[in-house]
Amino acid sequence: MERKEIKTAIEKFGALVGDRTGIGCNSVLQLGTIIEKDCVFYSNINFGGGLPANRLVKSKNGLIVVPREEDSD
Repeated sequence: MERKEIKTAIEKFGALVGDRTGIGCNSVLQLGTIIEKDCVFYSNINFGGGLPANRLVKSKNGLIVVPREEDSD
């Protein structure tokens, strides 16, 4: 994706999200993010920068469940 400056005449800028793009719950788009059309974000994604059209964004982080250690008081 080519990077170019766009003058917005505003002090703070959120994100631009293209047509037919879905953003899952608890996802965060950082300031200045530009997402083109037809993208899908799974839940719990933290994303910044630019994303070309027709992309799927998901996290490979899995849960780790371990037994709790008992207090020996």
